[in-house]
Amino acid sequence: MTSASTRASALARCVRVIAGFDLAVTGCLAIPPFAHVFIQMLFAGDAALDLGSLRVEFHPLHWLFVNLAGVFGVLWSVVRLRTPTAELALLDVGGRLAVAALILHATAAEGMTPLLHVFVASELVGAVAQYWVVRRAWPVTTE
Repeated sequence: MTSASTRASALARCVRVIAGFDLAVTGCLAIPPFAHVFIQMLFAGDAALDLGSLRVEFHPLHWLFVNLAGVFGVLWSVVRLRTPTAELALLDVGGRLAVAALILHATAAEGMTPLLHVFVASELVGAVAQYWVVRRAWPVTTE
């Protein structure tokens, strides 16, 4: 049987790895020039694969919300990097499921590129991984 400290360590490691990944992606969205490159790469990938998805022109208000989402993502990532607890992991699981649902809505109902399904997959992998380690580590019982 695994010790409580080993399970807690695995939980912290999992939360930090996923938070680090999130920090890299949302960090790109938080910085205006990088957000422009990121979105243009997404549109270029859609065009290269001839997916024919809706390509919209972003206006300043769109960019503001892209950047705000990036800033909030960075803040949430930093919180989880500094304090990788079971409670924050479970909150992140819920957030990931909500984000996955929003992306699926955007691709199905709004005509956005199916390339976004890569992000749905990453959200679901992050949710399952964190839920799995929380189930193993929490509540920690005294052995």
